[in-house]
Amino acid sequence: PGHQSVRLEGAKDQCAGRVEVWKDRMWGTVCDDRFDLREANVVCAQLGCGTALKVTGQNGLFPPGSGPIHLDELNCTGNEQNLWFCPGVQENSDCGHKEDAGMRCLKSSPLSVSGHEDQCAGRVEVWKDGKWGTVCDDRWDLNNGDVVCDQLDCGIALRVTGQNGLFPPGSGPIHLDELNCTGNEQNLWFCPGVQENSDSKLTAPSPLCSVRLEGAKDQCAGRVEVWKDRMWGTVCDDRFDLREANVVCAQLGCGTALKVTGQNGLFPPGSGPIHLDELNCTGNEQNLWFCPGVQENSDCGHKEDAGVVCSGQSDGSVRLEGAKDQCAGRVEVWKDRMWGTVCDDRFDLREANVVCAQLGCGTALKVTGQNGLFPPGSGPIHLDELNCTGNEQNLWFCPGVQENSDCGHKEDAGVVCSGEPEPGESRSRPAAGRR
Repeated sequence: PGHQSVRLEGAKDQCAGRVEVWKDRMWGTVCDDRFDLREANVVCAQLGCGTALKVTGQNGLFPPGSGPIHLDELNCTGNEQNLWFCPGVQENSDCGHKEDAGMRCLKSSPLSVSGHEDQCAGRVEVWKDGKWGTVCDDRWDLNNGDVVCDQLDCGIALRVTGQNGLFPPGSGPIHLDELNCTGNEQNLWFCPGVQENSDSKLTAPSPLCSVRLEGAKDQCAGRVEVWKDRMWGTVCDDRFDLREANVVCAQLGCGTALKVTGQNGLFPPGSGPIHLDELNCTGNEQNLWFCPGVQENSDCGHKEDAGVVCSGQSDGSVRLEGAKDQCAGRVEVWKDRMWGTVCDDRFDLREANVVCAQLGCGTALKVTGQNGLFPPGSGPIHLDELNCTGNEQNLWFCPGVQENSDCGHKEDAGVVCSGEPEPGESRSRPAAGRR
């Protein structure tokens, strides 16, 4: 059975998945101990799938298998005909299926995401004519991002970026431009668009997949949800602190964590499965699935769903500076990779309510301006003469003057919101994104 007694399972693509080998009339998995690109190259060559791009193991991209674990502690050179020719342990593995080795070959998905530590986020690159090339961001939207995320087994697209985005520009050819996907295509080459004749030299689109923040207007704050088995689920707040929150914020390109919330927190409870519980991250992991913890067997209810407020470093993000309380201070907004202030001309409780809501800080109690409660800022004055209704997602949706303010920093707008940090929580804030 199979192709020369090896197969890759758990993905749509026959050249990517969990490694399984055939022995004694039964398919079995391979433990990820010492499994690296040399072992993966043996599998790819055996399957006619080119060379190995990536290997995954514990809590990797592909679901765990079942049955026997046929091979462990392999030590291949990369030139063997199949894995059984490599030194290693046969049949007596001490691994569990959560350690099943997985991999992706070059011919599997002629696609990758680069420029970011997370394998489900980065600059989009596609393979053609023996060379990786980028994709221009013209017309790039969530439908296109969905195709990429689905092809990489990374859930659905949460966000796309382009010019001056989160990820560094690529090099080499720009293979695709002006794509117009429906979101259901097998890969980007099935989408209408321009191939090879792009006039763009710098901008490449980027999808972010596999985690999201829900229940708030700000894309960098909300209830934490992760994608597994084609379903969004929440994360229990047990042991969930700023370390876990920093993993989420970093993955979403939202700076660093300012605050975590749990039972009866700022954000409404979710529904569906509770995918993760009792996480114990260091704060440096690529995503929450790399942290030790309980998967799928949580004893929590949704009233204990974890929430996060990140510092936010995407255009439209906002912060309050110059006070000890994270829900009060001088209003600053992020644009063109720089924090800038907002002039107090026409700035009243309607504008302030937009800010407070975006930060998960309740409603506005007070606004301040010239010679106000908070020290003046520095740098650009991004917004002036705002005229919000109070219901906008962020201040950039309000009519007003952008970048051409006649104000000085003594007129920087300030806000006091109703929200307060939780008792015992640190009131100090990281300086992420300051210029």
